[in-house]
Amino acid sequence: SDVYKRQVDKLPYGNELPLGVELFKLPTFAHNLQEEYWKFIESGYQHVKEATGMLDSESVLLFDFDERFNPSRAFTEYADICRLMSEYYPRRLHLFTANYMECLKERVKENAEVGEEELEEKMKSEIESEEKEWKLRKDNYSAESVSALSQAVKCEKTRKLLVDGYSELSQTTLIDPSRAPKDVICEIFESDYHSKKLYKELPSIEAKPKTALSSADVLAYVINLSNELRFFTFGKEVMAKRLPKLHRYLKTNLSTYSSQCCIAFKPSPAESPNLCLSCWSLDPSAGRSTSLYVLGPVEADSRENFLGEIVVESKELSRLYQDAQDLLKEFAVASAKSAEVFARDKEKIRPRYEEIIKRVGDLFVPRGAVETFKVETPEFTAKNLGDLVQYLGVYGVSMEHKELCKLFRLYHRIRYKMPKDLIIC
Repeated sequence: SDVYKRQVDKLPYGNELPLGVELFKLPTFAHNLQEEYWKFIESGYQHVKEATGMLDSESVLLFDFDERFNPSRAFTEYADICRLMSEYYPRRLHLFTANYMECLKERVKENAEVGEEELEEKMKSEIESEEKEWKLRKDNYSAESVSALSQAVKCEKTRKLLVDGYSELSQTTLIDPSRAPKDVICEIFESDYHSKKLYKELPSIEAKPKTALSSADVLAYVINLSNELRFFTFGKEVMAKRLPKLHRYLKTNLSTYSSQCCIAFKPSPAESPNLCLSCWSLDPSAGRSTSLYVLGPVEADSRENFLGEIVVESKELSRLYQDAQDLLKEFAVASAKSAEVFARDKEKIRPRYEEIIKRVGDLFVPRGAVETFKVETPEFTAKNLGDLVQYLGVYGVSMEHKELCKLFRLYHRIRYKMPKDLIIC
């Protein structure tokens, strides 16, 4: 607009200055980052760090009252903002060194009594100290990102244990069923009464009313309540208050729950991560899935951790996961046969395995970009295929797999357009 044209800085264009031809001087991303964006990133870093620090005091409930926030999402955001800080801080340094001559001229004008050589040596020492500080900060942010992402994976694995394995957790009886929240007991008994009254004609349904509370009833009620809270209901505030009460009750009255599902998120020391650390987060409203990953060094000559993020369509990820899961089942059926039949069936389904590897590469980079590089496909074994299925699953994954990590590091280099001559993964 005309208002924007009057506010923006202008530069003369070549030899057409008398004609009034000018160029608009638009700020670059590095300039906006230093002047405006960086303070928001630092502010977000402090807020997320304080939010996750509140989870260190005691064990927390892994179920979320709202889809927009849960413990794993908080740690994932913490890891993501640490990744951004480690990535964007060098741009501040680049802007400092790019205007080297201009800064030197300004200092010569301000300090006329000091020689130019002395000022230049001082600026060089400042740049060296700035580079050392950047390397230290980058290592610290990378270590914080690894620690936060490992906590998110830990949270997702515990959530999976509670949702999928609650029948095993419920084999232990409650210490004191009478101390359960009274409103929860009434609702469980009333629901049981109505269900038996409605389906009393079925032979598998007992006609006797429930008189005792079991651990399976409470765990199933927790899972059903958390699923119901994801939808809009008029009694959402009342139901949301029941989850913390049930969490505190199960923590003191069910030994399997307190030992396996109550985890305290304590900051871990800055250690080298597993070779592959990843956590998926789903966005049902947008139909997308986001994976934040950390790839540790594979070779001894490489010490750098690769931090990145990929965003894919949830349907595409689901199809890829289902195809890999079906192939793993076929591989298991074929391995149970004789050696000759297994070798024949393995070669028959090998092209599908290689196609899945290419589709995984398409998650990192645009389609067709991987074909221009020499990609070594990991050996077609049950372990490699199982780890690949585990990586594509909904929950987080933390595994040590050199072949897959080396493959993912290659995809990472292609995604972020790293030099081809960097062959150390």
